[in-house]
Amino acid sequence: MEVNDYLKFFSIEYEALLYNGPEPTNDLDAVNMSIAKWTTVAKCRYSVALAIGTLGCGLCSLYNIYPNECEDCPIYNHTGARWCQHTPFGQYVHLDSCRAEKDIPGSDFQKAAKREVAFLEKIKKEILENG
Repeated sequence: MEVNDYLKFFSIEYEALLYNGPEPTNDLDAVNMSIAKWTTVAKCRYSVALAIGTLGCGLCSLYNIYPNECEDCPIYNHTGARWCQHTPFGQYVHLDSCRAEKDIPGSDFQKAAKREVAFLEKIKKEILENG
């Protein structure tokens, strides 16, 4: 499925991300689903609950499985780190964790989410190149 196919399964209600669609079965579908997730999150001017975590992350649905969390995930292969460390996702998590202590502009959350989309587009390109 393409990114636009997955977009229709994401929604945000009461500041919570919801996903009601099929799970991906391969890396290309998984990264497309993840791009759709962060494209949806990037439209919001506030922190989106459940954007942090595995909900709606196609790659997590394939690779974040005990006991080999993230092993062979295209993001893990790119960064060498588990749980999307060293990616723009971490910037979004940091903003969210600071939210209770200081007022964070909504545009900061949008920028972090857009950086994650751009990062995932790079991962998608790598998947396509590596077949």
